[in-house]
Amino acid sequence: MRGIENQMYMGEKPGVAVVIDGVPVQETAGKINIDLDNIESIKVIKGGASFLYGNDAIAGAIIITTKRPKGQNISQIETEIGSFSSKRFLASTNQSFEKSALQLQGSTRTSDGYWEDAYVREKSINGKYQYYINDLSDITFGLDLTNRKTGDGNSVSGTTNAETNPTSAGEYSYGGYYNSDLIKTFITYSEEINQSSHYMLRFHKYIDDKTSKTGRTAYNNIEKWDQNGIKGEYYKSFNKYAIMVGLDLQKNTTDETQYLASDNSLRSQYDTDERIYALYGELNNQITDSLTSVINLRYDNLKYKYNDQLDNSKNVNPSYNTTSFRAGLNYDFTENNSLFTSISTGFRAPTVSQISKNQTGIALGHDVPTSLKTETTYNYEIGIRGLQSNVNYEASIYQLDRKDYIGRQGGSYSSSTGWSKTSNIDEDEYYFNLGDMRSRGFELALNGDIMSNLSFNTAYTYLDAIFKNIHLHKELVLIHIDKLIYQEILFLEHQNIL
Repeated sequence: MRGIENQMYMGEKPGVAVVIDGVPVQETAGKINIDLDNIESIKVIKGGASFLYGNDAIAGAIIITTKRPKGQNISQIETEIGSFSSKRFLASTNQSFEKSALQLQGSTRTSDGYWEDAYVREKSINGKYQYYINDLSDITFGLDLTNRKTGDGNSVSGTTNAETNPTSAGEYSYGGYYNSDLIKTFITYSEEINQSSHYMLRFHKYIDDKTSKTGRTAYNNIEKWDQNGIKGEYYKSFNKYAIMVGLDLQKNTTDETQYLASDNSLRSQYDTDERIYALYGELNNQITDSLTSVINLRYDNLKYKYNDQLDNSKNVNPSYNTTSFRAGLNYDFTENNSLFTSISTGFRAPTVSQISKNQTGIALGHDVPTSLKTETTYNYEIGIRGLQSNVNYEASIYQLDRKDYIGRQGGSYSSSTGWSKTSNIDEDEYYFNLGDMRSRGFELALNGDIMSNLSFNTAYTYLDAIFKNIHLHKELVLIHIDKLIYQEILFLEHQNIL
């Protein structure tokens, strides 16, 4: 999004905060677990969004809202069947009572898939119960229980196999055979103090317990992700002002173990602990009847702990203090059309696994950093949005500057393979603040109704993204030159020239 992408295949945080029912999911790309049938809506915020959602919102946020109780009585059953033994069944009900409302849903989804072992077996039950304490306050309970099992078949190696063995019979992908249990619960209390103020308090607990195989079934993995948090917000409006202040406290842990599949011997075992203490706020000002300003500010204190149960030399406990903000203006030049502009920031703290990885290099005498700077982004944009001739439109131009990008010196998949006969020093596989990037682009979105039963939705993006500069230590430059010279000597020796 806006030039921010995963640097590794499903191996790091995505650079976009994924927020489910107001809770940022603290997991890496590819590990977001949610029942797709329970999604009510999805909203996308582009640009730095850490002013609301904190860590990893360097390119924006995806806001997922699950289904909620409605003031009506309705029940429904859905079923689907398709190729490769695909079956889906869903039953849901929404009931409204005198002082409460209930939304409850159960679903199953199965498929054998096209590729060998590409099966999916999913069962889920979820719902929300909202109780109206009085006319001004209510409390909501939410629960999601999901079990998902998936097989291995999702890839075919090589063009020859794509022709001769398209179903990948006998092949194994790098990762597969996932068995995941999701437990997601929350309680939200909301009270309207008066017509101009109200507050909200939410407690949540997410547990994602999964097993899988990686390394083409060479390793058996056990992972448990546990998220706990409290979030509170207070809103107050005045004549021409409105304020919001919020508190976000989180305690997130992971416990990961890996065994060799051949003899079930322990290969790795570690756990992490993440503590988030954040304060944030927003100020809206109706400057004139047509001009509105908004200012957001957030402060995050992040504390991490990495505990390797097989090698305590890798243990680290870094902490970070980060401030992020947004400032914007919106000018309504007609009743249905407005001009907007803003500057917003985002940040991504180094992960404890990145810091821990560098400890190995330090112990071996490699020239790698003991600590890493936090990645930051600055997003500048100006645009126009509105309604014209029954067509909703939004167009904007933007520039996103990314500072102190964190990555491996030799690329995402580099590894030390002993390229030098005289030295084992190879910094390529360790993490550095590699440099700065810049993205510029234009975005356009159009949607509307052509006639009563025909609508359209289209979007266009132009993006130009570059590395502005790369930070290299002099020693690393010399090492890379030495590596190239050594490879050239090997080539000349092979050709009997030297």
